[in-house]
Amino acid sequence: MIRNWVHVLAWLAIFGATTLLGRWLFEQDLIDPDGAFRYRHARPWIADRKMVRDADGLLQLFEALAFGDGAQTLRRFDKPLRVFIGGPRAAGHETTIMRALERVATLTELDVARVQSAAEANLEMLLVDHGQLRRAIASSRGEADPGRDPPLFASGLARVSPLPGGRIFGAVIAIEVEGSYVGRHVEAVLHHELLHALGFPGHPHPSFPSALAQKRPRFAVRFTETDEIMIRTLYDPRLPLGRDARTTRDAAWPVISELVAVKLARTD
Repeated sequence: MIRNWVHVLAWLAIFGATTLLGRWLFEQDLIDPDGAFRYRHARPWIADRKMVRDADGLLQLFEALAFGDGAQTLRRFDKPLRVFIGGPRAAGHETTIMRALERVATLTELDVARVQSAAEANLEMLLVDHGQLRRAIASSRGEADPGRDPPLFASGLARVSPLPGGRIFGAVIAIEVEGSYVGRHVEAVLHHELLHALGFPGHPHPSFPSALAQKRPRFAVRFTETDEIMIRTLYDPRLPLGRDARTTRDAAWPVISELVAVKLARTD
């Protein structure tokens, strides 16, 4: 009888240790949800450290993000951000959102203030259930019927309203908070959609160290160093609004070069 209990306790200990190891690997982005190891993209933080030393690579990434998804001109906010946080699932997430926006304020040098109504806001943050997100995605596609499932991995949406001169008039972010889409997942989607709302319509290759990398929703629960260089570059006043990719590339090169030089000076 005692021997049987010893066997049971041993199996429970093995199961517990395996579960904890799997959870740690999952949070470090070393395995997929199905348990498959990420041999090629393991240790993404190392890729981030390498990326921020490569000015040429950063310039190519900036162009891909700022002019992706068919964007023809550079766009960004040029007024203080007035943020409304709402939606049926907002409770308990306000602190996480405001912490991310404090970092946005530092990187963009824009003032950020929370307002009490959507009518006052130029950036709406809505935390919703699955059905509401599906309807929002269908509306963004111009579809009346939200019955079609959203794209794979879609658990958030950023709808941006730019003016002809490149100034972003307003943006709405919707994030699904339901089932397993809680905690760290919400933080990751928040940073992904914030980058879209700030003026980056494009997505990099999944191997890039960015919160915008598709199919890797857990990659960053905050902005990576690469993301921060992208934001600082976009909001540098030396980059004129409403210009095309070629003009922007010429203006962005000295900005990115300076940011890389600062990074190198700090690590040397």
